[in-house]
Amino acid sequence: MRFTAYKQYIHRMMKRWGPNDRTLCAIKKCLTKQNIELSSIPVIGGIELDLVQLYNVVENYGGLMKVIEKELWNKVADALKVPKSGQDRLTKLDSIYCKYLLPFSTLSKEERENLLEEVDLIHNRTQSDESSKKSGESSDDDDDEEEPLECMIKGKSTALSAFYRIARNIAGQWQPDPSGLQMDERYWEVVRESENYLTVHTASIDTSEHGYGFPSQKTSPNAKHPWNLKNLCQNTNSVLRSMGKVIGVTAPTLHVGMMFSTVCWYRDPHSLPWIEYLHTGACKIWYGVSSSNEEKFRTALIKLVPDFIKSSPLWLPSDTAMVPPEDLIEEGVKVCRVVQEPGQFVVVFPGAFTSSVCSGYLISESAFFARPQYFDRAMNTFQTLTECCEPSMFSLDRLALSVASDAKATQDALLRVRQVVTTVVDREKRDRQALLQLGLTTSERLSSPNLYRKRKNRYADDEEEVCCEICRQHLYVSLVTNTQEETVYCPQHAAIYLTNNLAQLPLCKIMYTYSLPELTSILKQVDERIQTKSLRKHSASSNKKGTFDEQDSFSSTSSSNF
Repeated sequence: MRFTAYKQYIHRMMKRWGPNDRTLCAIKKCLTKQNIELSSIPVIGGIELDLVQLYNVVENYGGLMKVIEKELWNKVADALKVPKSGQDRLTKLDSIYCKYLLPFSTLSKEERENLLEEVDLIHNRTQSDESSKKSGESSDDDDDEEEPLECMIKGKSTALSAFYRIARNIAGQWQPDPSGLQMDERYWEVVRESENYLTVHTASIDTSEHGYGFPSQKTSPNAKHPWNLKNLCQNTNSVLRSMGKVIGVTAPTLHVGMMFSTVCWYRDPHSLPWIEYLHTGACKIWYGVSSSNEEKFRTALIKLVPDFIKSSPLWLPSDTAMVPPEDLIEEGVKVCRVVQEPGQFVVVFPGAFTSSVCSGYLISESAFFARPQYFDRAMNTFQTLTECCEPSMFSLDRLALSVASDAKATQDALLRVRQVVTTVVDREKRDRQALLQLGLTTSERLSSPNLYRKRKNRYADDEEEVCCEICRQHLYVSLVTNTQEETVYCPQHAAIYLTNNLAQLPLCKIMYTYSLPELTSILKQVDERIQTKSLRKHSASSNKKGTFDEQDSFSSTSSSNF
């Protein structure tokens, strides 16, 4: 099995500019002045080498000449805990040092200090430029621009066997800890101090492509078990089921991690509850903050990591920052800690903030679910996503219309979704009328709404939903496209766009999945089905009451006769 892994820089989880990155940038600057390019960090045994630590270890042994004369490369490798399984590790260390670190080591102490001051100036200027861009100002000075220092980047396609070998080497490099620290204590030390260069890998895998973590064979006793996450996604009490196949929403996701693989502090922006099961491997350590502590949590993060917090309702971006729980507790935040063992479930409720750290190689599986009560908060949630221009994983319109058209939808689900469907119908009438008044009369149907329901997988991979250029929301019911610019807008932002660009009107057209009469018909059908289900429920209740009355009468007569 192959999948795309993501690379995580653990030493940048809290501070993007720590001691290690500062010295590493100085080394790169020194190489650049000598026309030597260091495009990527050297790798031994699948692990990126800590060049700063390599430099420090060699210096502690008296420099390169002493190491060569006394044949100390083996001790250097052991000090760095370079995997012994790494092919030609001593030769590689020698070659890497001579190519990338020797120029820096030959500088005088004063020259190295000047170089460090120079990279500090570049970093500060880059930070200032980024702040200016956020405030709308521009900067013309692009010389010596610093490379962005992210804590997580997309990696390359990796085989599961190769991922496991890297995980084994990472564990061997960091365990046992010479200071006797526990795994999570060592992790938070790396995050807080930023003195060690530490990269690990993690991956989230679509189960529809690579298979499920739970058994799916019909002969397995767990294949139809309700706690099988594949079955949980199709549970009739989860309204998400009605949408059919939506990657990452209506199908479980497999997660593969290694020691120190991290999920940063995060809250699901869709207000969905979700569940995660740990199949095999090491334990996973979870940290949580309840929604009732949101204000204290936000205040603490603004103080501890101000550069990563947005001034918007969705103030905590994903994959951005890790803050030690001790630091949060000192700021008055209540933090809970849970150790998840293999074979255990963890359920995360809507609004809760969570983060997690893997203690070793493991495989887990997660899935979203939503009871009918989800519609009570869904409109406010998606309105916030729209206002913040944050992308969503699915369209609320699609969910509402799918539930409204689902023959298996419960009366409770229909009652709660009715308000959402009414809002969709009223909004479409208003928006299409506004576009018509602007002169946009060209229209085209995207596809028949019944086509998705007839398919076994509902939404095939080639039927991808498109997003608005402005608000980045999924567009399901209708959209406006500019055929020349190949841009797509939701009807609301299309009206604004065309008002300011009337010359583009002949190049635009409305594309829709449902016509207005069809939307009105769906709303009418919802009302009819609610009434039908209500009558059936009342009838069943009356029959049940009648049966009880007969039993009471019989008991009374029998007792009297006796």
